Amino acid sequence: MSRELIEFSDMIEEQFDIGEIEEIEPDDFWTSVVNMFI
Repeated sequence: MSRELIEFSDMIEEQFDIGEIEEIEPDDFWTSVVNMFI
């Protein structure tokens, strides 16, 4: 993962208090991220 993506993930985790990002399938995680911005 690129550094920017890691920092973005950390930002999302802090903002939404998501503690299981690493345990979620990446596709499911990004689908949920996209849905938050729709």
